[in-house]
Amino acid sequence: MSQTTEQSAIENEMPEEMSLEQALQLAMHLHQSNYFEAAEELYRKVLEVAPENPTLLHFLGLLRHQRGFSEEGSELIAAALELAPEYIDAH
Repeated sequence: MSQTTEQSAIENEMPEEMSLEQALQLAMHLHQSNYFEAAEELYRKVLEVAPENPTLLHFLGLLRHQRGFSEEGSELIAAALELAPEYIDAH
């Protein structure tokens, strides 16, 4: 995915136009494809709509850690675990 295509994904497929699950899946795809900036932007847009989604908090935490913000990443993962202690992927 080129930088232009990456930006188009953010501009053209806002969370308002897709389900929460679709937006989260797109953000995770961008993240896994190493489009960290675009993934973070979309994670944060989804976070505005679903601030207590443990999956979202977990993946945003992982991304922040990958981008060198380990303390913030740890806090986000801890928040995911606080909301859903049984969420095994965040352990």
